This record gives sequence, structure tokens and C-alpha cells, in this order.
Amino acid sequence: MAPADPGKPKRKYPSGAEKRKRKYQREQAPQEAKRRARAAAPPRTDAAGAPQPESGPQLDPVVEFEKVGAPPLDDTASLIRWGAKMLATSVYLAAMDPDLPLNDKLRFVNDASAKLGMIRDKATEQEKLDRAAKAFDQKRGKAQKPTGGPKSLAGVQKPATARRTSA
Repeated sequence: MAPADPGKPKRKYPSGAEKRKRKYQREQAPQEAKRRARAAAPPRTDAAGAPQPESGPQLDPVVEFEKVGAPPLDDTASLIRWGAKMLATSVYLAAMDPDLPLNDKLRFVNDASAKLGMIRDKATEQEKLDRAAKAFDQKRGKAQKPTGGPKSLAGVQKPATARRTSA
């Protein structure tokens, strides 16, 4: 890359990329300062000298997700409920994370809460359908097979039509 032309005047205003870079640095500086201050500060203790958590509960995401358990792959109704629990756990962990910037935290919580609302109704409806199907099966008896379905029309005479037939 060639050096800038010494006779060319310097730009009066910063470019868009320079503006975006400065804005990012302004937004990240307070958060980075908080992180450094937390790391450098001595641990907080109560009157007896026992260590206290910095802010809110100290959550381990692995433990929280293990509490939800493995997904039930064979039952879709349970899978929807499992997904709702996982999403709710993710929202809770994001809301309690002290290192996540506030704007990112709010964006994630809003998006995930909207998704939780979308699948919540499905999970409720699926649960109602499961209960109704179970009650129906108990009332009717599972041993009976459904009757009906398409029947063969072989041997059925066609009705007479009002149209002329070609001879």
C-alpha cells in the first residue's frame, strides 16, 4: 500500500467505519472497566468473614441444564415441554449473568421470551390432546380397531345420467 499523498488534504469528517469503531469503543469501555474492577477487588465477606457472592446467585450453566434432563425423543408432546424448560432456563441464566452487557441481556431475554410464548400454547394444547386421547382410548378400549375408511366400489352400478350416450 502506497503512503498517503502529502499534498492531499486530510478528510474533515471521519468515515462511517471510523464512526462505528469509536461508538463500539465507547459502549464497551464501561463494561470492560467493570470487569477489571471486579477481578481486582478483594472478595466480599460478611461480618463472620464468610465470602459472599458478588451479585445474585452464582449459577453454573452446565448444572442448570443438567437439571432439565435429556430430551424425550419418542414423545413430541414431552419434547415441546422439554424445549420450553430449556428455553426458560436459558432466559434465567442470561438474566442473572453479571458479565453480559445490559443491551445484549435485554435483547436475548425479549427474543427468547417471545419464542417461549410461541411454544407455550402448543405445549398446553398438546397436553390437552394427550389427555383427551388417553380418556378416549380408555373409554373405547384399545383392543378395538377403527372401522370404516375407503370402501371398494367394485360391482356398484353407475347411476343413469341425463346426458346422451354415444352409440
